[in-house]
Amino acid sequence: MAVSHLFLYITFLLAFLTDENDLAIDPFAGTHKLAMAAENLRRRWLTIEWALDYLRAAMERFRGCPGFASNPQWQLSR
Repeated sequence: MAVSHLFLYITFLLAFLTDENDLAIDPFAGTHKLAMAAENLRRRWLTIEWALDYLRAAMERFRGCPGFASNPQWQLSR
């Protein structure tokens, strides 16, 4: 998978502006690039996203990460 310039930029900014275990917040998560960068850099992260398609994709992406949890009540079907 190719790494996008945006992902590299986000990773650089997180590494420069935060320390390990700091909290990074993304109120418009979309494809969760900030969350991926934060996970790689050992930062805690919190994302907000209203589009269910993006949320489902993010759940699959992070399912194997330590600390992953999903609220069973959130499991919505359309």
